[in-house]
Parts: sequence; structure tokens; C-alpha cells
Amino acid sequence: MELKDSEKVSSLISLSNHAYDETKRYRDHIWKILVWTIGLLVGVIAAADSKPDLLTNCNAKWIGSIFVTIIAILGIWDIHFDYAQFVWNRNLLRKCERELKFYKEGIYCDKALLPKEWESNDYKLRQCLKHYIQWIFVILVIAIYCIYVLWAV
Repeated sequence: MELKDSEKVSSLISLSNHAYDETKRYRDHIWKILVWTIGLLVGVIAAADSKPDLLTNCNAKWIGSIFVTIIAILGIWDIHFDYAQFVWNRNLLRKCERELKFYKEGIYCDKALLPKEWESNDYKLRQCLKHYIQWIFVILVIAIYCIYVLWAV
């Protein structure tokens, strides 16, 4: 069954909208995971400061340290997964833009709707690397501080 041109364009627009919505969803999810991870780590610090007598036992310190490590690893893993999905959806969006000829002049208006250099370049994870490393660094610093607080009490 062959699709009509209008059906093809409609399908591409629908796919493009879906890819854009997914891109936004993953970007927002990164912020949620970051807030939850930091919130849990700060909660460990608050708990250690409010009840230091519970941490006189070495086992409690080890359990707290393992808990902090697991929180940090899961937070970093989820942020990595979200960035990978973000990049995949950005590239799907670029494919739709190519098919809709948003990079060509004279199709929709006198100038191309999008920059010409985007036509041949896919989005790469390294373009997100600055933010990705920033969030990993924040999580690791807070996790290390949490472990320090647990053992310093």
C-alpha cells in the first residue's frame, strides 16, 4: 500500500512531534533525577547530623556508606541513560527535518528554516558532555561529602 504525499508529510510531522516531546521529557527527567539524587544524599547528611549517636557503631557507618554509594551510582546511571535517549530522539528529530526539507532554501520560504550545517550532522553525546560531566561531578562531590560526614561523626 503506497501512501499519498499528504499522508507521508502528516506521518513525518507526527513522528517529529513525538521525537520533540520525548526530547523534552528526557531533558526534564534529567532534572528530576538530579533533584531526587541530591535530595536523598542531603537527607543522609541531615540524618547523620541529627542523630550522631546512632553512628557510633561501625556497621551503621558502612550501611550508610553503601546506601550513599548505591544512590550515587543509580543517579549517575539514570542520567547517562537519559542523555543517551535524549541524543537518540534529537537525531530522530533531525531525520524528520531532513525529510521535510527544512534545510533547503525556497521550499517553505526564501531562506532555509534551519541552519544548513545541521543537515549532515547528527547530534552526538559529546555535545552534551559539558552538562553530563557537571551533573556527575555534583553527585560525586555530594556523595563523597556524605560518606565523610558519616565517618566523621
